[in-house]
Amino acid sequence: MNRSSTTATSLQSISPQNFRRKSPEGFFADYPYVIFQLIFWSSWTFVFLMSIFQAFNIEPKLANWFSSIDDAILIISSAILVSHFLLRPLSIQLMVRSWHPLLKLFYLALGINLSVLTCYLMGNVYSFLLSGKAGGDSALISNMIFVGEYITFCSWSFIYWLMLIVQQRKLEREHDRELQEMLQQSQLDELKHQLNPRFIFSTLAALNVMIDKDQHIARDMVSELASILRYSLYESEKNGSTLAREIEIVKDYLSLESHQQARPIKILWSIPETSDDIYIVPLSLLSLVQNAVNHSPRENNDSINLKVVVRSEEDKYLIDVENSGVLVEAASNDEGILNTQQRLALLFGEDANLSIRQKDANTVLAQIIMPTMAPV
Repeated sequence: MNRSSTTATSLQSISPQNFRRKSPEGFFADYPYVIFQLIFWSSWTFVFLMSIFQAFNIEPKLANWFSSIDDAILIISSAILVSHFLLRPLSIQLMVRSWHPLLKLFYLALGINLSVLTCYLMGNVYSFLLSGKAGGDSALISNMIFVGEYITFCSWSFIYWLMLIVQQRKLEREHDRELQEMLQQSQLDELKHQLNPRFIFSTLAALNVMIDKDQHIARDMVSELASILRYSLYESEKNGSTLAREIEIVKDYLSLESHQQARPIKILWSIPETSDDIYIVPLSLLSLVQNAVNHSPRENNDSINLKVVVRSEEDKYLIDVENSGVLVEAASNDEGILNTQQRLALLFGEDANLSIRQKDANTVLAQIIMPTMAPV
């Protein structure tokens, strides 16, 4: 995935359609928004009624509060409706548009004026229905609403704008995380099927020769190669495989290699009895063993001596593969080793590590340190 496609996808994720999808227009679909609406307009209605009581020298008794319920319902309902169906969609649109800030401010001011005008008209209609004319005390109350709601709707827009900014930042972080997960998954999918092609070609070449020499051995080689390919293509789709199953694949690989090497391969195993319950990254042990075989000394016809040790320390597994010889730079740059390093990094980050070093004068040690894995 290149940078341009990532940027295009990022811009698409915060488009008006997706922003509305993540921030539903349905009133009860966004709980923080619902709570904000109820608290804000209830508080404003309380302050407004208190100012009405003071303006008309009315004592704030319980009976007077009850008599003002109809006014309170009107104020709250009209303000919620106007803010929800007018200011909220406008604010969302302005948030995702790449317009000049002054142009956004102009449209926001226009929206606030329309909101205030709408509430003012609703108040006068209510006053007319109540008293038969748009005047008197009800008209005075409506005029007080007209003046007070300019400040109130400006405050509402400011607070809601801050909520949108926080929500947009959250959506962007979620989208970046999703992109990162998609990228990691695509890398993992690509790495999972990278079996060393040189091994396949050399095995096929050896198989071609063995068909004429010994068909029984050739048949076994076909079965072992098929087992390795099947494991690489299907079982490695999972992020974890049992140690016991990986050992079976390593033995198939060593059996195939024994027909291609001019010298025998000897391996010493030190494996926990619970290998069926230990999960490791597929093909990780095979890559270490393959690397050890490929870089063992070839100066003489001595056997290739390997040692495989798997042990646990606290919440980690250590997988050691030793071979005789001297460390060469090519061993660390082997395709299988680099592949395994990338998979470990994608799955575990800094909690896993693959290293190759000279253990002593005649021994090279390749080691994987990885966290314990849950059954897959």
